[in-house]
Amino acid sequence: MSSRILYTLSVPINPDSVVKLPSRFVVYLRQNGMIELKGQIERVTYYNEENGYAIARFKAEGRADLVTIVGSLLGLNPGEALKLKGEWQNHSKYGQQFRIISYETAVPATAAGIERYLRSGMIKGIGPVMAKRLVSSFGIGTFKTGDKVMQIRNNYDKDVYNGDIGRIIKIDREEQEVYINFDGKLTSYDFSELDELVLAYATSVHKAQGSEYPAVVIPILIQHYVLLQRNLLYTGITRGKKLVVLVGTKKALAIAVHNNKPQLRYTLLKERLQRV
Repeated sequence: MSSRILYTLSVPINPDSVVKLPSRFVVYLRQNGMIELKGQIERVTYYNEENGYAIARFKAEGRADLVTIVGSLLGLNPGEALKLKGEWQNHSKYGQQFRIISYETAVPATAAGIERYLRSGMIKGIGPVMAKRLVSSFGIGTFKTGDKVMQIRNNYDKDVYNGDIGRIIKIDREEQEVYINFDGKLTSYDFSELDELVLAYATSVHKAQGSEYPAVVIPILIQHYVLLQRNLLYTGITRGKKLVVLVGTKKALAIAVHNNKPQLRYTLLKERLQRV
């Protein structure tokens, strides 16, 4: 099950918002006053287990020097690839820092990326040799007959929609097609269309919203501090028809139950309406 839920706002990109910084910087994209950085964590210099606040050194794409990033980074480790959104700020003692407003993990999509992730030390017991062996054996293919999968975007031609869950019935390697049963409806996918599917053995509360399952297992830990909210806990629990299991600590559960504070969402709706 995904341990992070990220709410993002998709907005049209204004070409005028792309600015060129001095040559020592990469060209960054500004969206609604925020800057986007892509790269990976080199090392974590400070981490508060109570609230997830961290100070880390970040290797941003297009930059030779490391960037100091500050903000909430729950349960992340050196080597993880991230896409950050935030703003630059100058600390009186430590100089320029990047303050994180939101982030999402970047899932490795290539064999080299998967191997780099496996050997990063984030998975106990897997080192460089085992990582290379695993990638050599399995490659980047992840689907097999019987797998539970989820559609991640609407496909009107197939009459399959974001969040629909099915089972892989057959994989035809000669015709390069995969057949999936969505609640009794057999749907075929060309190999080139498999990027519309992800494994669905676990999912986020956000993705599960609107669906129900016979049994639900929900991890609830202090490390997921920003996600310990009453509305998310309620949504997760009410997904289960017959059985709900909470795995975690009483302290984390208590924080979630008592956290009913509304969250501000910076949609810039007022500014957009004023421009119309």
